[in-house]
Amino acid sequence: MKMKIKWLIVMIILCSLIISACSKWDDYTKYIDENKIYPQKPDSLKVYVGFEKALLEWIIVDPKVTSCKVYYTQEGEQDSILVPIAKLNNFTNDTIQVVIDNLIETTCYFKVISYDDYGHSSLEVETEEYIYGDNYQKSLLNRSLKSKQMLNNQFHLQWYDADETELGIELEYKDIFSKSKKIYIPDTVTSTVIADFNVDYPFAYRTLYLPKSTAIDTFYTAVEEVKFDFPSELSNTKAPFEITNRGLWLNNRAGTISGWIVNDVVEKQGSVDNNWGRRMVMWGWSGFTPVPSITNGKIYQILSLPSGSYSFRATVFKMSSQNNQVYLVVNNGFSLLDITNVENESLAFVDISSTFKGDYNVAICEFTLDAPSTVSLGIVGNVGPNQEVFFHEFELITN
Repeated sequence: MKMKIKWLIVMIILCSLIISACSKWDDYTKYIDENKIYPQKPDSLKVYVGFEKALLEWIIVDPKVTSCKVYYTQEGEQDSILVPIAKLNNFTNDTIQVVIDNLIETTCYFKVISYDDYGHSSLEVETEEYIYGDNYQKSLLNRSLKSKQMLNNQFHLQWYDADETELGIELEYKDIFSKSKKIYIPDTVTSTVIADFNVDYPFAYRTLYLPKSTAIDTFYTAVEEVKFDFPSELSNTKAPFEITNRGLWLNNRAGTISGWIVNDVVEKQGSVDNNWGRRMVMWGWSGFTPVPSITNGKIYQILSLPSGSYSFRATVFKMSSQNNQVYLVVNNGFSLLDITNVENESLAFVDISSTFKGDYNVAICEFTLDAPSTVSLGIVGNVGPNQEVFFHEFELITN
């Protein structure tokens, strides 16, 4: 009895397979008529999407094919396009491309069928892709700007990491001759330096995206305009001074001051001394600091100030020798002058070395602005071997 049941189950399964095979055969019989050979279906169909359009590509390997018909359906609405296939004298595999425009932003279903001269059709080839449009483009965000600052007359931009579908950034600015320039910033770049940037004008940028690697169109964010505004007040003005994320080095003694611009020689030495209450320092020590002395060292900030009269004050905590040449300086523009030009070309200055009278001595630099101006305020100095100058506090006072 059990054997009969097993044989019955086997027979049922076999019958099901035969019926299924017959059903599939019926699907193919419409392409077979006695001894006639029907055209081969399109091969290797690919769809590359763009802005409300798609590029379809496939290969024709059958010389009998004289046309193909592309059906495309979106939201239940179907349309089609007939693509003539040119015959070649020596037929080889031929890649066919066709662009379908005026699609809407949603999934599109494609079906391609080959035809010969007798109207015989091939098996159909189907695929689907999402079409991008305004909604996608409006959803894109500009890459975020982390920081912007002027350092030694160069404009420095720091960017956050790019999105995985971002290609890069197009940035437009005006140079020092007020001429427009454009630069491209690749997605892998997070730091940009512009040597000829004119801070009197805003810059504008937009971010480029490719929704997928096979997309045929680049998508753009809206243009964002950014004005470079300098602060109107000094920051990080008193000991213990804050240091940058570079931290401390030279046995945890030296650090780079935060919020102030330092030139290369000061950067190497360190501009904050952790052993002296984190006071600002300009120094050089043989066998300890990277270089034994400082020539033309600069530490400063850039401010945008309204017209008026001002006092720029520095409290000098300690000076090891008055033989050092150190100035408290105010200068028009985006950097301090070299020390050889301070006395002749600065907006205002005071020679700290010659006026120093002891610890916590206050040096005062008076200046007047007849119009709103961008100025640089800080220290320029030459400090000899095994010498140092410490600063405890800075103030900018409106008179």
